[in-house]
Parts: sequence; C-alpha cells; structure tokens
Amino acid sequence: MQFSKKILIFYFCIFLSFYYSNLSYALQTDDLSLEKTKKLLEKGLTIFEIDQELERLGIKEEEIEQAISVTETNIVTQNKMVERSREKSGEVLKKYYTKERDDLIHLLFSSESISEVLSILEFMQAIVSRDQKILSDFQNDLDKLQALYLELLDTQTELSNIKKALIFEKERLITLQNELDNEIEQLEDGESILEQIEQLTMAWEHEGLPIFKTYFQALANAMQNLPDILTDNKQHLQLEGLQFVFQITDDELNEFLRKQDPLFEPFQFEFKKDEIVAYGTNKEINIKLSGMYQIVVEPENIIQFQVNELKYNDFLLPDTTIRALEEEFDLAFYPKKIAPFVEAKEIDLSEGNLKIFLNLLN
Repeated sequence: MQFSKKILIFYFCIFLSFYYSNLSYALQTDDLSLEKTKKLLEKGLTIFEIDQELERLGIKEEEIEQAISVTETNIVTQNKMVERSREKSGEVLKKYYTKERDDLIHLLFSSESISEVLSILEFMQAIVSRDQKILSDFQNDLDKLQALYLELLDTQTELSNIKKALIFEKERLITLQNELDNEIEQLEDGESILEQIEQLTMAWEHEGLPIFKTYFQALANAMQNLPDILTDNKQHLQLEGLQFVFQITDDELNEFLRKQDPLFEPFQFEFKKDEIVAYGTNKEINIKLSGMYQIVVEPENIIQFQVNELKYNDFLLPDTTIRALEEEFDLAFYPKKIAPFVEAKEIDLSEGNLKIFLNLLN
C-alpha cells in the first residue's frame, strides 16, 4: 500500500509538471498571438492613414495647380503691362537721346523775365517728373513680372514634390495592402481581424484623432505663451558670459501647461537625454508622443518641436499622421518672444532639464 501511494504521488507530480509546462506554452502562444494581432491592427491603421494622406496630397495638388493657373494668367496680364510701359519709356528715352528736351533749356535761357523763367522751370519739372514716373513704372512692372516668374517656379517645384509624394504613398499603400491581405488569408479568424481593423480605424477617426488635435492645438497655444513664464520667475533666464540661457525643468513645464489649460491635468511631460516624452489619458484614450527640439534658422530663427513617435492606445501611428499634425499645428518656440535681440544657438536636453542657449544678435 505504501508503495502504491509513492507511485501515485510520483505520477501526480509528473502530471502537474506536464500541466504547468503546457499552460506556460499556451500563455506564450497567446502572447505571440496578441502581438501579431496588434501588428496587423497597426498595419490596418497605417493603411487608413496613408489613404487619408493621399486625400490631403490630392487636395494640395489641386490647390497648387489652381495657383499655377492663376499665376500664369497674371504673367500674361503683366507681360502686356510691361510692353505698354516699355513703349512709353522708349519714347521718353528717345526724346532725351535725340535731345528734344534741349529745346526747353534754350527756351529757359531765352526767357525775358523772372516770371517767365519760373513758369518754364515749373513746366520742366512737371515733364521731368512725368518722365521719371514712366521709367519707374516700367521698372516696377518688370519687377512684378520677375516676381511672378519666381512664384511660378516655386509652385511648379512644390507641385513636382507633391506628385512624387503621391507616387511614393500610392506604392506604399499598395505594398502594405498586399501584405495585409496575404497575412489575413493565412489566418483562420481573418474576418475577425478585418472587423477589428475597421473598428480601430473608426474609433481613431471619430474619437482618437479629434482628441489628438485638441491636445496639439492646446500645446501650440501654450508654446506661444511660454515666454510669459519669465514674468513669474526671472530665474528662467540667466546671463552666462556673452549669452543668455533659458532654462526650465519638466516639472516647471507641466505646472505652466496646467495653468494654461486644464486639459493638461492628466498629462505629463518628461525631459530625458535628447528626448521629450509626453503621455496621458483622456476619455479612456491613451496618448503618447516622443520627440525633440531642433533649431531652425531659415526663414526665421525658431526652436521647432519634431515629433518622432505617436501612439494611440498603444498603437503606433504612421509618419503620415505625424506630418499632417505638424503641418496643421505650430509647436515651435520663438526665442524673439523672450527678447527681440537674441537667437537660439544650442539646445541641451538632459534628465528633467531643458536649456536653450541664446546668442545676442550682431
């Protein structure tokens, strides 16, 4: 009997070992399945957003083509004005070249009274002013024509870039769609995945994107007002040698943002080494973005926030979404709002602290 108990215990231990081994394997398989499902959903969301980008690019293409058409019409009109101005200025120059204006000089010296001299001088001044205006008008018309040609070249270049972007995004869309179709075909629950993708894209379009836009707008407004922080605390701006240093911690930034807009109450910014991370939850929607500040010199010295990554409920959003939001909302920081005589030269981002080095303008 004792021997039988030992055998039973031995087999029971083997059973438990086998059970937990299989359970662990099942959990690992489920994790892989969840990760694969997430990747498929992300790919579906990316396809949706690229499709939206194609629509945006299509609208831009139409707008630029219309602008080119208007500019070309203006060039034709301006050409006619230049021709008329050229004829008038040619007549003026011809009169000076053939010395027709010398008759006035002779008339001036042959005058017999002061009143007659003054009358001739007044008449000469009127003629010279008129001649100068004709020549000036011709030059102005030429300048306008030149400006229109430059505008046309710029818009044609922009149109060319958009057409290239359209081709690139279309090819990218086709490739991703084929990949997704092939992956779903290999799944037993492919229809279920397609339904989840549709639900995700609808939720993003109607709930997620509006929330993101709300935060981007609030952040853009706050960045315009960031120099106001100096009113409360002059310690944010220090003179070090021949340059100013604007300094702020992430705690101070969070406090400032929450004063600007209650929307930032459930939101947190963190400064890390060469990276800024922001995250929060609104209406059960998780928002996360990461990026960094970079100095832009032309056409104006500004500190531009470049978004590197956006996440919606832990789903990674594509670069097209980032570009669209950056184009729509200005997240830049303008050093000249701190002082009109400084420009940004260097940025130092470390754990919990941001420093912007500002040089005095020459």
